[in-house]
Amino acid sequence: MNPLFAVRNLMRQLNIASSAHIAYELQLPVDVVDDMLIHWQRRGFIEPLESISSGGCTSGKCGSCSSGGCTPVKQYRWIQQTTH
Repeated sequence: MNPLFAVRNLMRQLNIASSAHIAYELQLPVDVVDDMLIHWQRRGFIEPLESISSGGCTSGKCGSCSSGGCTPVKQYRWIQQTTH
């Protein structure tokens, strides 16, 4: 399957996902997935969500962890409804 459509199909299935998660699931490089997500965003099928933190941060805000190792993670939400 074409990776562009594989990203679309996985986003439809998951509804909300990060580019890193999609890259892991589809075994694709993250930068390739980022480009595909931008394509679907421009077409009006997905929208970016506010960044959340990862790396063991429990506060939900980058930079407020005691470890200081938080990394923002951009997530996307599928917004286009399919019609059959």
